[in-house]
Amino acid sequence: MDKVSRGPPPSKIEGMPERPPTIHIGKWQNDKHHGKGKRQFGIADFKETLTGTWNKGKIYEGTWICQNKEQYLEYKGFTSSNQPHGKGVLKKIDKKLKIYCLVKGTFFLTQPTKKCSRIYYKDKSFSSVILREEGIFGYGYLHGRGKITNQNGDQYFDIFKFGNMQGKGKKINLNKIKDDYEKIRKLDNKSWDRYYKNREI
Repeated sequence: MDKVSRGPPPSKIEGMPERPPTIHIGKWQNDKHHGKGKRQFGIADFKETLTGTWNKGKIYEGTWICQNKEQYLEYKGFTSSNQPHGKGVLKKIDKKLKIYCLVKGTFFLTQPTKKCSRIYYKDKSFSSVILREEGIFGYGYLHGRGKITNQNGDQYFDIFKFGNMQGKGKKINLNKIKDDYEKIRKLDNKSWDRYYKNREI
């Protein structure tokens, strides 16, 4: 039989909205979450849930969703500390900044690392690609050997450092691909800044 547990409400900070407690609904064994369940986290601005199978109080793989009126993140794969961590797929939508992104590969606490692909789409239908990144990631950026391709087929293939192009590598219409890449990267960085700022509230 499913059981509901409520964690203690987070400490209230003067001038900040009151945050709800974390709630866990699911199977239990020996006073620990064990079996299928769903956890809803106490975050004021976002509705954040983690659904999957717990083993003696811990979950290693599941579906993580974090959303508010403007941003939506959905991850399916391995987790750690209740966040994307390990191999998985992350879908990200930012309605205000018009970011529609799909990331496949290995994650380190929500950010791509090692060998991954990150694809930006024109709209929420996720059907028309406007920019594709492929290669070695680190710290959430292409960081090592990688390739970027825009919707016109313009490409850059070489070494990246924290997302910046390094070296001379193979280029097809470099100025155009560089403009497209810098524009989408700037918007995506701004989107992540908004996400982390709102989570702190």
